[in-house]
Amino acid sequence: MPGVNTEFRDRDRLRRVGCAGDTVFLVSESPTKGSSLKALAARVLPWAVAGFILWFLFQRIPLDDALAAAGKADLRLLVPAALSSVVVWFFLDSAGLAYIFSRFNAPLSFREARSVRALTYLLAVLNWNLGTGGIVLHMRHAKGTPVAQATSTILFYNSIDALILVSLVVGASFVLPEELGLASLQLGGLVFLAALSAMLAVFISRWEPPWAWLRRFMGLGVFHAHRQATWRDVFVVLGIRTLYFGVFVAFFAIALVAFGAAVPLSHVAATVPPILFVGTLPITPAGLGTQQAAVVYFYRAFAPEAELLALSFLFSIVFVILRAPLALFYLNDLGTLRAEIAAGADESSAP
Repeated sequence: MPGVNTEFRDRDRLRRVGCAGDTVFLVSESPTKGSSLKALAARVLPWAVAGFILWFLFQRIPLDDALAAAGKADLRLLVPAALSSVVVWFFLDSAGLAYIFSRFNAPLSFREARSVRALTYLLAVLNWNLGTGGIVLHMRHAKGTPVAQATSTILFYNSIDALILVSLVVGASFVLPEELGLASLQLGGLVFLAALSAMLAVFISRWEPPWAWLRRFMGLGVFHAHRQATWRDVFVVLGIRTLYFGVFVAFFAIALVAFGAAVPLSHVAATVPPILFVGTLPITPAGLGTQQAAVVYFYRAFAPEAELLALSFLFSIVFVILRAPLALFYLNDLGTLRAEIAAGADESSAP
């Protein structure tokens, strides 16, 4: 079984398994020729897929038209919506991380979670594949939390994200027009939701299976957080993450108005979850290309495609680039926090 890697110098061998929460697992691979080729393919292929999707879009929608549409957007609506959304996303993300790591690993204050989240935002800009693995490393070095346990906490967090997003996508499939094609996702989505809900219920009920192989499976380190979770934890994280995704709906509603698109709020609320969902698919870097195509697809009946393409790129810029200045504002606090944590550890170990 591959070992778990906690060093930044080995980031080229990290594999990404993410959700809309922008999280990763840190798993090292043996440095064999086969794994090197696999790692290279894993880095290149997503960019190739994104490039192909963008090439297709630009064949359909000239770049000059998209740039012209971007220049006509109402910045009086767009700028406040973008800046306020980034701030709210950041603080909700920090609150969620502070809660789950305090519950399942070691005390993590909101201030500390905020500063570590700032670091991970910058890492995501420098290397999308590294993403929020930085918080796992922080918990390992600052708190002594085993990487497997911290990864388990992120897996629990991601499972709640998946529960919310897939629920919303399935709900959208029942209310959106059939020509949008989401009805084909209903059965698969319902099966996924039933399986995920059953898994959470089994762990939270503390059920002891009669089969040894299943007991061993449930006892794996990757389920460390699930074995400690309660229904209260599920509902707290559900609340935080539902608010988090709700901000996306509000941002899209305002951004569409800023681009002159008259889209009913009910349609926006139903289509934003699928847009976010396709962005979580690990086929392009950070949803580049897939989310652009989804925005054009879902709103093409309400606005010119050039405007929608411009809006979709704005969304990517807001979600990835505009977080960096906010992160820099809090990043300096991380060194102070680590010094305080180390000093506290020294005092507690003193005779």
